[in-house]
Amino acid sequence: MIVRRMLLAFLVLLASVANAHAAAPPPLTVYAAASLTDALGEIGTAFTRSTGTPVKFSFAASSVLARQIEAGATADVFVSADEDWMDYLAARSRLLAGSRVDVAANRLVLIAPADSDVHLRIAPGFALAPALGGGRLATGDPSTVPIGRYARTALEKLGVWRSVETRIAGAENVRAALAFVARGEAPLGIVYASDARADPRVRVVDVFPAETHPPVTYPAARLAGAAPAASAFVAFLTSAEARAVFEKYGFRPVDVTRPAAAPPPGAAASVAASCPTLPWPLDREVALFGGPARTVAAGTRGAGAPRIDADTLYAVTLAPTANLKFVHAPERDRGDGFGGLARLAPPNDGRYRVTLSAAAWVDVVRAERFVGKLPCPLLHKSVEYELTGGAPTYVQISGAAASDLRLAVTRVR
Repeated sequence: MIVRRMLLAFLVLLASVANAHAAAPPPLTVYAAASLTDALGEIGTAFTRSTGTPVKFSFAASSVLARQIEAGATADVFVSADEDWMDYLAARSRLLAGSRVDVAANRLVLIAPADSDVHLRIAPGFALAPALGGGRLATGDPSTVPIGRYARTALEKLGVWRSVETRIAGAENVRAALAFVARGEAPLGIVYASDARADPRVRVVDVFPAETHPPVTYPAARLAGAAPAASAFVAFLTSAEARAVFEKYGFRPVDVTRPAAAPPPGAAASVAASCPTLPWPLDREVALFGGPARTVAAGTRGAGAPRIDADTLYAVTLAPTANLKFVHAPERDRGDGFGGLARLAPPNDGRYRVTLSAAAWVDVVRAERFVGKLPCPLLHKSVEYELTGGAPTYVQISGAAASDLRLAVTRVR
């Protein structure tokens, strides 16, 4: 009798455990930039405590994670260390439309081992190369890793990139770059302020001025096909509780949200109201980008750049920038990403606008330019030029994160 009661109690216990497991929601899988490791670990714990949904993280360089997602990796949420790799997935329809939001910001800093006696003030032409001595400058790989891209842009702006470009220790992510300096394997490094704060073995030498590089922002988005709870997690990242955690780990708050993927062709009218005017109205561009596009492959110098006409939308296939020969060296000589040439013959003298669907650098010879990111689902950059009618003109694209984008040239006046 006693044995039967014990057996019955044991079976009841097994049933209750099984029911508990059956009732537990499946975990969310979040792919996130390595610099978010500490902050998101704590935020994930808070989210689970609040909702009961567990969270599993995979931390690496944004470039690595984006390409894994593109290749079919199973994930629910992506949090990138820059806008370009989120744009990369948006262009491939891997994001849930409307779910993208900026959740944190950061600063770029120059670091040294805590016991180093190096003192530098970051300014145009500062003595970075001599300060390295016989060592190397640790940061992310400038060709793919966001921190490396930010670092290169800042050093180019300051006029010192050429003096150190052959001495870069390009790490696979920012935490690996941080470790190089923390272990004394590199005398200096460029990382985010939050990473420098995470390791007492390093100290901040100086902070890069904000105007030397694009804003360091962290967009998050629910991926296409993700579990419904992914939307709750992305929303939680913007909560007061999450903001407090981000700030605790050295991140800065952000106030701007951005729409996500471009709507399908024909949906332009529904988003026109959400696109900013900036210095000029963009109604015509929105209308063009909502319609069909002609497919062309961007060329290179001496290889027959395709002709493009005004007031026409083109789906442009780009080539690796490193393999291209431009008519003139791009003003921002990144040397990475994708690019190409297109040939434009303006029908009349006047002002023309070049608009892109993705982040890239645009050059037109001897042209006045305005460059800026547009918080618009269809458009990403709009640039204006004063052109001479009938004069052969090359539109040069360089530094694009993806191998394809949409481009339109519209006549302003």
